[in-house]
Amino acid sequence: MRLLGDEHRHTWGARSHLAIAYQRQGRLDVSITLHEKVGIGMKRTLGSQHFRTLRVMSRLAAAYREWFGDSINLLESVVKEQRRINGEKHLDTVLSVRKLELAYHEQSKP
Repeated sequence: MRLLGDEHRHTWGARSHLAIAYQRQGRLDVSITLHEKVGIGMKRTLGSQHFRTLRVMSRLAAAYREWFGDSINLLESVVKEQRRINGEKHLDTVLSVRKLELAYHEQSKP
């Protein structure tokens, strides 16, 4: 972090990957806390509409779904922004839509 600095996008990216690793290990409490910090930092550094920020928010929503069983509100806002910024066919948009569909299915929401 010394070379790039705490606020550099690559530093935030490394933290995001660490949060994913925690999530895969089942340490959702640590993962969610780190995902939230990364989301805040990415919004501050890159802006709330940057594709990397939206990707992090989508990952956070997935962690919320795993931990709390509810991520629909966050996913709906992420998908709305991704559709507007990236378009319907962009991979990030498609993946977030799929996560949203799974969340709807889990809650039996049409």
